[in-house]
Amino acid sequence: MRKKTKKTLTSEYQNLLGDIKNRIRSAQYEALRVVNKELIALY
Repeated sequence: MRKKTKKTLTSEYQNLLGDIKNRIRSAQYEALRVVNKELIALY
């Protein structure tokens, strides 16, 4: 069995992943706001 070596991510790749995660969170938050607005309008 091979030893698993810990690979370090480059800072550029880490920044890319961070940016993608932030975009996903922003999109989720915006979707939540729209849904809540529509639910409030139903009442």
